[in-house]
Amino acid sequence: MVQVTNFHEVETKDGKTFISLELTGGLEIIQSQNTGKMYATVRKCRIPSTFDANIAKTMVGTQLDGDV
Repeated sequence: MVQVTNFHEVETKDGKTFISLELTGGLEIIQSQNTGKMYATVRKCRIPSTFDANIAKTMVGTQLDGDV
């Protein structure tokens, strides 16, 4: 399960703007390759969307099936 946690207005090199949604995955417990100690983390990514800022604002908090 992933959740939309934020949105960002991005400007391309040619001056166009679009909205990207920030997705955050669930809590994971990972073992450090360097120290061997365990720590908690979440994975995040951004995906482009066709939404305007008003619609993107309403999408924050929405949960979707899938993994990051």
